[in-house]
Amino acid sequence: MLEAQVELKSLPIPSNPVNLYYFSILLSKAYQHPLSVRIMNQLLEATHDIRNLEMLKSIYPLTYSNRIKVEAKKYGIDSVLIMSLIRQESAFGLKALSTSQAAGLMQMIQPTAMEVAERLKLKIQFPEDLYRPEVNIPMGTFYYSDILKDFNGHVPLALASYNAGPHKIKTFLSLRDETKNLAQKASFDWQDDLWVDELPWAETTGYVKSILRNTLIYELIEGKKLSSKPDFWRDFVVIN
Repeated sequence: MLEAQVELKSLPIPSNPVNLYYFSILLSKAYQHPLSVRIMNQLLEATHDIRNLEMLKSIYPLTYSNRIKVEAKKYGIDSVLIMSLIRQESAFGLKALSTSQAAGLMQMIQPTAMEVAERLKLKIQFPEDLYRPEVNIPMGTFYYSDILKDFNGHVPLALASYNAGPHKIKTFLSLRDETKNLAQKASFDWQDDLWVDELPWAETTGYVKSILRNTLIYELIEGKKLSSKPDFWRDFVVIN
């Protein structure tokens, strides 16, 4: 696999759309997901003719799915949700490092990573160990599950908190009568989603929507029946 990655990096990026399509597929198979996703998205903007299952699998990878399933199951979370989060955070780039120094597949910053490592009784070096899927996925899944419990299994609120921070989201919710008890609501209708568009952080709004979209695409790839419920995300988690 490493040899294939080196060879692909040495090749010039094709200019012909057909060759570019297959180059992107090869990149995905060689675990070069961020570049594969970027190329395929550019192609999709130019033409819709390439839309097929092979294309979907290349830009919505199932890489590390076995490990993700094991970790997600520990906390009563559907693996589709964790894969969708990783896809948005890092595009499955093992050594992804953001401008805010968030590292690895699930993009954890150092203070959060060190706190989670202590709770899981792990000794880690930051950021090096966060580039290892066998470390990053368990830590990131644990952290998201912790936020999810804090928000009573409300997936969108937990996603917003993973991106912007739990304190910011709790403060935002507390300032509005219609959102104060949103996480505790047993029933749900379309109006309960309006808070996403009213967040003062545009990045977080897009983040939540993108991950929820990702979950539907992953379910489509896995051949699952898509739910038409406005709160379809409730099916992704069981709070113990």
